[in-house]
Amino acid sequence: MIGVNPIADNLGRVNRVEPVSLEELGRPRVDVVVNCSGVFRDLFINQ
Repeated sequence: MIGVNPIADNLGRVNRVEPVSLEELGRPRVDVVVNCSGVFRDLFINQ
């Protein structure tokens, strides 16, 4: 959706993303900013 493919490690966790070429994507790439709230950081400290 945002023009990248998730790359998972051997445990299935996504730890990086790989950009899809613009030719394959066929449209402009979408810029996304993720801002994780401190509430999530504090509630899920052991995750």
